[in-house]
Amino acid sequence: ARNIDKIYFLSIWFLIFSLLPFLFKTPLFPDYEPSLFFAPFQYVGYFVLGYILFHKNLFKKMRLSILFLVAILPMFISLLPINHRYIQEFVHRFMYPGTVISTLFFFVFIILLSKKIDPFITIRGRKIITKISRASLGIYFIHEIVAFIFMKDFYKFLPMEYMTTIFVFLISAVIVLILQRI
Repeated sequence: ARNIDKIYFLSIWFLIFSLLPFLFKTPLFPDYEPSLFFAPFQYVGYFVLGYILFHKNLFKKMRLSILFLVAILPMFISLLPINHRYIQEFVHRFMYPGTVISTLFFFVFIILLSKKIDPFITIRGRKIITKISRASLGIYFIHEIVAFIFMKDFYKFLPMEYMTTIFVFLISAVIVLILQRI
């Protein structure tokens, strides 16, 4: 596909699956639709976005500190003591605009950071990265189960989606790494 087609797809994806469900709570724009037609399109946009960010080097001139700051800024916006739905829910779901923006900048941050620190990564560090990489598909498959089982009791302790995500990732990674040893 041409670059303009990819940009057009991402624009429509962001509008339909992120911005409109965030702004309007209606059956026409659900937060999450578990149907076989709708749900795959929610994730496909992330894959296309990752492809474009990796191959086009859109933010390569930005400093790492700025990329990281923009990546965590949506989380801090949602922590503001303003009791307004659009502020409090900016990063509440995996497809909401704050989460998409944060993901975009965090992905670029990781790409540029890995290029910068690659010569300094030790053999042990590479082994850890390789183990996590090999476990990533398993983590993806079981993270929903882990979230369902553990998080219903932990949500009161981990109110932020970011903390919940990190916690679910760590538990899922440990489970998959143990299962790989069996």
